[in-house]
Formats: sequence, structure tokens, C-alpha cells
Amino acid sequence: MFLKSLRPGQAVTGAVIEIADTVVFVDVDGFTARIRQPELSWRWIGTPEDLVRVGQEITAAVLGTDLVREELYLSPRALQDNPLEQLATRVGESVDGVVTRVLPFGLLVRIEDRPDGLQGLVPAAESAGGAVQVGDGLTVRILEVDLARQRFVLSCR
Repeated sequence: MFLKSLRPGQAVTGAVIEIADTVVFVDVDGFTARIRQPELSWRWIGTPEDLVRVGQEITAAVLGTDLVREELYLSPRALQDNPLEQLATRVGESVDGVVTRVLPFGLLVRIEDRPDGLQGLVPAAESAGGAVQVGDGLTVRILEVDLARQRFVLSCR
């Protein structure tokens, strides 16, 4: 049986057959595989359609199998480099960013010039004060990268 031959971490390729709200279904050798939205990418995406299309071929790592239901669980993200690992080597550096959200407890700032760019939090205590709006450019310093929680903290000071 195909499913019994698969091992966690093994790379498989299939075609996207359906996209639901938070799950992508992929046909892998006649078995329906599931990819939950967080497993699609290390980067933030609004909906799975932002990243994949029906009919698209996708390669992903096996997360696990359910032999009773004959289902396969996959993760393309597991085959990608985690961008926060690279960012962790840059703690203390200043970078340019754009404000993406103004929140009561701080600002979300995208530090990469791309729609799915990494977004970090500038806590209210680390802001420079003054009126800031979505779309404003800021120079921020990378204070901390928490790989376990997949978050990073920035400062305007």
C-alpha cells in the first residue's frame, strides 16, 4: 500500500485538486492529501489562493498518514528555509520598514519589500511617539527574534 511506504519528512509531489478556506487538497498517487494553511509557507498569507491554484503541482514533506481514513498530511513549509533563522543573525541591525497596522499596543511593521514580507511588532514602549499611519516608512532596529514562537520584536528607538 502506498501510504504505508511513506515516512515523515519524505518529499512527495502531487496536483492541487481543491482549495477550501484553510485547507488545500492535493492528489498524490490517487490519495487525497491535506495541507493546512499554516503549513503552506513560513510567511504570512491571507488565504491559500494567495499561494496555490487548482491544477498546480506542489512538492511537500510528509507530516503523517492516517491509514484508516487513507489520508496523507503534507507540509511544503517543511521543505523551505525558515526566514526568521536568517533574521536571527541580524539582531541589533537597523532596517527600513513600512507600517502595516496600528494597534493599541504597538505597530506591525513589514521589513521586506514584498507583499508577504516579514512583519514584526514594535511595542508601544519601543515606538518613537508621534502620529504614525498605515503605509508610513520607518527605520527600525531588530531587538529580538523568537524562533520557538515564530515572532520578532522591533524598536523605533
